[in-house]
Amino acid sequence: MSRSVLGDAHAHSSYKPEINSGHSPLDWSSYAQIIKHYDEDMVRGWKEEIDTLLVFAGLFSAVVTAFNIEAYKLLQNDPAQITVQLLQDISQQLALARGENASSIPTDFVGRLSPSPVVQSIRFNILWFSSLVCALFAALLGMMVKQWLREYMAAILFSSRHSVRLRQHRYEGLIAWHVPEIMAFLPILLEVALILFFAGLVDFLWLLQSTVATVVTCLVALALLFYTMTTVVPVFSSHCPFKSPQAWLFAWIFTRCRTRITTWKRRLDASLPRFQPHHDANNSHHSPFTHHFADWRERDNKTVWDHRHDLDLKAVTWIQASLVDEEVQDSLISIVPDLRTDHAMQLVFAAIAREGKMAPPLLINLVRERACAEVLRTVGARSSRTAKARIFRMLLALLEHIPNDYDASAAGLGALDVLWTLWEICMACLAEDLDLDLHISIFNGTAKLLHEDQPFRVRRAALNILYETTHTWSYLYCPATIGDIISFARSCYGHHLFVKAAAVALLLSPGLDWSDNDTTPNHRQQLKELLRDLSRFLKRCNEDGIKHEEHSAGKLIYGLVLLTERNAELVEAMLPDVLLKSVDLGLLDLSQDEHLKLRGMQHTHIIPTSSQPNGSALPTYVNLATESCAVVLSPST
Repeated sequence: MSRSVLGDAHAHSSYKPEINSGHSPLDWSSYAQIIKHYDEDMVRGWKEEIDTLLVFAGLFSAVVTAFNIEAYKLLQNDPAQITVQLLQDISQQLALARGENASSIPTDFVGRLSPSPVVQSIRFNILWFSSLVCALFAALLGMMVKQWLREYMAAILFSSRHSVRLRQHRYEGLIAWHVPEIMAFLPILLEVALILFFAGLVDFLWLLQSTVATVVTCLVALALLFYTMTTVVPVFSSHCPFKSPQAWLFAWIFTRCRTRITTWKRRLDASLPRFQPHHDANNSHHSPFTHHFADWRERDNKTVWDHRHDLDLKAVTWIQASLVDEEVQDSLISIVPDLRTDHAMQLVFAAIAREGKMAPPLLINLVRERACAEVLRTVGARSSRTAKARIFRMLLALLEHIPNDYDASAAGLGALDVLWTLWEICMACLAEDLDLDLHISIFNGTAKLLHEDQPFRVRRAALNILYETTHTWSYLYCPATIGDIISFARSCYGHHLFVKAAAVALLLSPGLDWSDNDTTPNHRQQLKELLRDLSRFLKRCNEDGIKHEEHSAGKLIYGLVLLTERNAELVEAMLPDVLLKSVDLGLLDLSQDEHLKLRGMQHTHIIPTSSQPNGSALPTYVNLATESCAVVLSPST
């Protein structure tokens, strides 16, 4: 207990100096100011505690004095008893003068009125006067400490550097001469005084009346039991808030006793090796005070570090549930990547559950079982625009935060569950509910999941979201990860997802910046290879008589139309021919509008494209379609 039973002296100060925001270095004057504020805050806390103790010591001393005034009389000889004793002596002398035997005089009554004080009265007087001395001594120490602190804070009228030196000299003296320990001793002294007073009170009442004494003894026992528990429990519970000087003193004694016992056990184990497994099993249970901590703060810091992830989640969950400020709620989005993945899952789905008016664990179970589509769509339809935008951004941040090797059993949810949740909420949102930036964020966040490092199931789920949310408006924007989308589409060759993936890639590719000479050539080559694979795939389907899915084919044709307009040289002339042949073979059902678009592609390869520089304008058969895109996140085209 070399530092302080209250903890390090630094623990008394909560001052946090403002760091110089400029570029000029701190000098001795700045250091002097920082140290001065620190000391003022520390000394202010000590003085406030001393003032409280002095008030209590004064009131308590007055109470004890009132009892002592009556109790000390029991230590004196009673005048009435002295009178009786004198009368007895006179009576004996008269009897002897008359020649009577002195032994015939009754003495039992006199014995009962013996002038000597009883042992019990001596005992409770000792207890009460000791209690009074402890209380007054605590008050004396409090006044002395205030004097020491006043001298410690005495103004220093020298240069800043000398002031820093002198303050450090005083501070080292403060610590070396155990002023913090003396401060911690003051409340302990008053508590000892209280315990002595209670003990004397019980002893005094048992002398007077047993019934009253029994009741008061029970109350005092309960009070002392509570006091003992609040002193002992912090040693065995790291999050117990009952931190006090006496609790730290008990912890200090407990730790050293435990160390001694452990040393003896090790010596016993060395001499009796056959008992080694038994002792190892017994040593597997440790209290938080297994180590020698310098103060409460050091123990708290270790506990916080050991449980840092759980505390992060509990803290942000409390903020989310307790603070309704929209700015505070939005700030939680940036916290998602800082949390452990399973905890980030719980935070995000707690936000969704809050909007859905249900318990987060219930929502997580329903999402895992895919049994809450209606609830999620209700959240998407009825929540405010701000709340929906927040949920989308939290889900996207969570998707980006999930590692590829993440074990979904930790939180019960994985990337597929997050994608499904995102999709169900998207299905309930109209275009006017979300701004363009949020649309772009959803596109980018989902498109990133098509990277080759992601598991195929995640890539397939991300493709489905992109497929359903990619419509005629999407030519206005192309995600930065378009290369991953094209690569995934090519990797699906021969798979039933190939046409769907190719349709998504072709619908988004027209939004490329074709004037970018750094990245566009690579994407152009990727598109050429994708279109070549697409032509080969469609030809084989025609040869094998495989019917195409109508919805995917319609999007594919629209994407080809947009790409032809933007860069006609990428689309081979035989591709529209192969599609038209599929129509002739009855393998592909097209609407009249889609049929016209396909015919227009054939003419595009015949008509010179010089009238459409850089593909800046859309053909007339596309304009009408692009003007009708009111619903962005709807499954229908």
